[in-house]
Amino acid sequence: MITRADRVPQRSLAFVVAATVVVASGIPRARGADPDTAVDVGVPATSTLPGYLAAFGLDRPERSLLEEPLAWDDAKQHLAERVLARLLLAPAERAAEWESAAAPIAPDGADPASLVGDVLLRVGGRALQVASVAAVATDADALPSGVPDAVVVRVRDPAGRVIDVLTAGAPRGWPRGMPIDEPVTVAGLPLVAGTGPPSAAAATGERPGAAADLLLAARRVAWHPRTPLGAAGMDYGLFDGVVDGQGLTAAEGDAFYTLLGATVRAALPATPVTPPITDLIDPARRWFTRQRGDVVTLPGVCRRVTRIEVDDPLRRRQAELDHYWELYVFVDTPLLQVHGELHDTYPVVCCVRELPPGMPTGQTVNEPVTVTGFAFKRYAYPLPVTGKAAGVSRRLEVPLLVARGVAWRPVAAGAPGAAPERPATLLPLLLVLPLLAVVGWWLWSQRHGSRTGPGRILPDRVRLPEDEAGS
Repeated sequence: MITRADRVPQRSLAFVVAATVVVASGIPRARGADPDTAVDVGVPATSTLPGYLAAFGLDRPERSLLEEPLAWDDAKQHLAERVLARLLLAPAERAAEWESAAAPIAPDGADPASLVGDVLLRVGGRALQVASVAAVATDADALPSGVPDAVVVRVRDPAGRVIDVLTAGAPRGWPRGMPIDEPVTVAGLPLVAGTGPPSAAAATGERPGAAADLLLAARRVAWHPRTPLGAAGMDYGLFDGVVDGQGLTAAEGDAFYTLLGATVRAALPATPVTPPITDLIDPARRWFTRQRGDVVTLPGVCRRVTRIEVDDPLRRRQAELDHYWELYVFVDTPLLQVHGELHDTYPVVCCVRELPPGMPTGQTVNEPVTVTGFAFKRYAYPLPVTGKAAGVSRRLEVPLLVARGVAWRPVAAGAPGAAPERPATLLPLLLVLPLLAVVGWWLWSQRHGSRTGPGRILPDRVRLPEDEAGS
C-alpha cells in the first residue's frame, strides 16, 4: 500500500546518480488472441471466408434453413450459433483480414434479402439495445470456452435500417434489456433478412420494434464513444479484457496494439490534463477502472528509452507500425512510503509510436520530457528483494500510458539552467565527487534503510506474453 508521509521531499546527488542505473526492459510482442479460446485446430487451409465456412458445412446453401419462411425456432438458432462459433474460432490474423475487407453496406434502397451472402458487411450506426438470447447449441458446436454468452445487439444505421447483430463481443458495461444510444461499427456476416432470434427481453416488450431488417453474425460490436480516442476509431469494448494490478497478458494484446494504432489519429486537448499522480499510482483509488482511455499529461525525467520491434503481422496491422518505443519516465510525487522505503519520484511506463529527432535512446538516459497519452492500465510486477527482506513477496504497481509521441525539452549548453563551463583543473574533482556521494549514500542506506534509487524499483522487463494464435 502506498501512503503519504508528512515530510518535505529532499533530493540528494546520490539519489539522482542512482536513479540512472536501471535494468533493461521491453514489452515483447503478443501474437493473436488466447489460443485456448480463439483458435480451432481443425481450421482448413483456405484463406477465404466462403471456403472456411464451406469446410464446416456453413456456406450459403447449407444456411438456407435460415431463409425459409418459418418462425424462428431452435433449429435456426442452433445454425446461427454454429456460424458465430466458427467466426470466433477462426485464426485471429485471418479474421482480421476478412474484417478489413468487409464491404460497406449499401447506403439505402437495397433490398435487405439481397445483402445475404458469404461476404462480411461493414455497418455503422447507433446501438439501441443489448438483449440476451437463449442458447441451444450442443457441446460439440457451442461457443468457445471462456467466451461470454451470445447476445443480440440492435443497431440502427444512418439509412434508418434496423440491424440485429448476434455476437459474443458486446461491451460488458452496456446494460442488458434496457435502451442505450451508443456509436458503433460492426463487420458481420449477413445471415437472413426480416427475422432473427427472440431475446429474453422480447417477452416483456423491452426489445424495441419488431423483426429487424437484417440479422448479422459478428465476432464483436465495436464501441466508439465520444472521446478523442473513440473518434480516432478505438474500440472501447477491447478495454474489457484489460485487468489492473497484474502484469500484461496475451488477452490484453488486442487492446494494447489497437490503442497504439489509434493514437496517430487522436486529437489531443489543447489544455493539458494532469490528474493527481497519487490517483494514478494508489491501487485503492481504482482510477484506471473509471478513466481507462482518458488523456493524461505527465512531465518528468526519462531514464530509459528502448526500441521494441513488432514482428507479428496481426499486431503490425493493429498498431499500424513495425516498432514502438518504451520509455521509463520518473515523475515528481509527494514523499511516498513504499514497502517501508521513501521515494519522491515514481516510475511511469510510456509506450510511444515515435520520438523527437535527436532524442537520446538507451538504458541510461536523463532527459526532461512531457508525455501526453492515454491511460491503459495499472501495471504490476514483483520487486527485487535482497538483504534482510529476501524471501518476502513484494510488488509494485505503476501507470502504463500509450501515446503517439513525447515532448522533449533538451537543455542546451549555455542556456538558462544548463551547467556552466568549468576550468579544466576542476575536472578530476567533478569526476570524484559523484563517486564519493554514491559511496556515502550506499553506506548510509545500509545502516538506516532509507530511500532507494529508481533502479531498485523497476522491473527487469515489462512483459506482454507471446502466444501462437496469430500465426
